[in-house]
Amino acid sequence: MGIKEDLWPDENGKYIPLLFTMTREQRKIFLNTLKNVKMPDGYSSNISRCVDDENYRIFGLKSHDSHILM
Repeated sequence: MGIKEDLWPDENGKYIPLLFTMTREQRKIFLNTLKNVKMPDGYSSNISRCVDDENYRIFGLKSHDSHILM
């Protein structure tokens, strides 16, 4: 059908990174910022506990915390 051909894999089966994909350095800066952010008392959970520095990921967020990040 030819729909969204720019999102198809290339000849090697690899997908090209999208515009909103962060590099490892950008992800490290973002997670470091989340680790040091200060929120008003009762506004959200302690987001710094949900940041995994070693694997560069966020885990265990409640839905309200996800909405705050958006």
